[in-house]
Amino acid sequence: MFLQIATEFATIGSMFSLSQPIRLAVQDKLAALRRLAKRNPMQKPFYIFGAGCQARCILNAALEAGYRPSAFLDDHPQASDLLGVPIFVAAGFPFEPGFRFVVGIGDCDRRREKFDLLVSKGGEPMTIIHPDSSVSRFSRIGAGTVVFAYALLDPCVRVDENCIVNAGAMIGHDAIVERDAHISAGARVGAGCHIGEASFLGIGAIINNGVTVGRSAFLAMGALVSHDVPPHFKAVSPHRKEAILTPIAG
Repeated sequence: MFLQIATEFATIGSMFSLSQPIRLAVQDKLAALRRLAKRNPMQKPFYIFGAGCQARCILNAALEAGYRPSAFLDDHPQASDLLGVPIFVAAGFPFEPGFRFVVGIGDCDRRREKFDLLVSKGGEPMTIIHPDSSVSRFSRIGAGTVVFAYALLDPCVRVDENCIVNAGAMIGHDAIVERDAHISAGARVGAGCHIGEASFLGIGAIINNGVTVGRSAFLAMGALVSHDVPPHFKAVSPHRKEAILTPIAG
């Protein structure tokens, strides 16, 4: 399976205009895929889309959870590999049906775009849960979601597909986190909260029990929120006081 992808990519690779360092490293990356194919001849390939900071953290979580990515895919790669894993140009990549993936992009809208694209190409989103997190057996984690180290999810929490629950985040019982949301490191989501689709909760944001955060809302770092946040609103807490809500431009 990997050998076929490597062979096809060697042919397709000439279609792209790559930087000199990347062009020189193509043979090394193809060799890496061939070595991986020999170790895992029956395993479906696993790709991380994106090759930036978020992707690097997801790589670490995946390895800790026992998953070895085959490669990173990126629209505009700036290097030939990331922490020893080869990077390929995403455009025109010869996917096989049933490949596994997770999206390593922090921006909610871009992550949703790439997630839907990869599903449309026959991909199967993987759920990655770091072994040092604490996820209740009574909670439900959607496909393509990544839960990082030291995150805590209480019983009866629902986290939908393609979400990020970052390191040290806490989600109280009976809370719902809709698809494509990003719960940043150290954020606190109270019991019974409802976090809307593609919402972003900044580092250390605190949401009181039962609060609803609307779709595509943005909660700044350290925001203190005890009232509902409408869709497409931003919440900022000057001097750690109750958040001030303003519409997001555009």
